[in-house]
Amino acid sequence: MAMSRQNYVAIADAIRAEYQPDLPSSEDLWEAGFDAACRAIAQRIAVVMADDNPRFDRGRFLCACGMGAD
Repeated sequence: MAMSRQNYVAIADAIRAEYQPDLPSSEDLWEAGFDAACRAIAQRIAVVMADDNPRFDRGRFLCACGMGAD
């Protein structure tokens, strides 16, 4: 069963809610690791979604996650 646009939006919303790149103490190693982990998870999910739907827009998804189109 293919995922719907609503599924993609819900996942991006969940990532964006947890992703906080502008925390005041951003040089803290834990926060840097958290940032990297969020980015890696979003990138991996984007791969899965692109495999599920050839019209999936990876850049749009990453922007919706709050990460821009890295």
